[in-house]
Amino acid sequence: MKLTMSKASVCVALLLAHLTYAADETPEAVAEQYMAATKKGDFAACASLMHSRALDDLKKLMLPVLDAAQQADDKSLLRLFDGATDYKSVSELSAKDFFVKFMTGVSKINPAMLATLKDSQMEVIGHVLEKEKTAHVVFRMKVNMDDISVTKTEVVSLEKDNGAWRALLTGNVEGMAQMLQRRFKAGKK
Repeated sequence: MKLTMSKASVCVALLLAHLTYAADETPEAVAEQYMAATKKGDFAACASLMHSRALDDLKKLMLPVLDAAQQADDKSLLRLFDGATDYKSVSELSAKDFFVKFMTGVSKINPAMLATLKDSQMEVIGHVLEKEKTAHVVFRMKVNMDDISVTKTEVVSLEKDNGAWRALLTGNVEGMAQMLQRRFKAGKK
């Protein structure tokens, strides 16, 4: 009986430690984790650091495009979703898996995207709170392309999701989805 109580006590202590750590995570810490996962191309880790609403939003942006492609019997967009063979299975993915397959597929189509990120250096500067609910984390990104070094300032926005700071869609991902939406609709008129 003592052994069982001891195991239970350890489990409770570990759970409380994890919950305390998650509650104490700063927007900067989450943004750094998100950027590190992106640099590695670990899109499952990125998805776990994203706000559930952001994952849902990406899927909502893309589903009309996929529906139009399916109706037109155009399978070209399937290559954007790593390993996908049909639109029905893509549309049935959870929002998290949808994001992972989409980002993995896009990075395979455009390997230069990840190659550039892998060699980049990112330095978090700080964050600005907007109405106490959204944190905009500002960071400096230095990218080396051939013999040229480019430095630019970027922002990752986060909101609380179940008590933890989580990333919203970046302008790049949202813009990519909107561009596909426009391009496909324009090409099918």
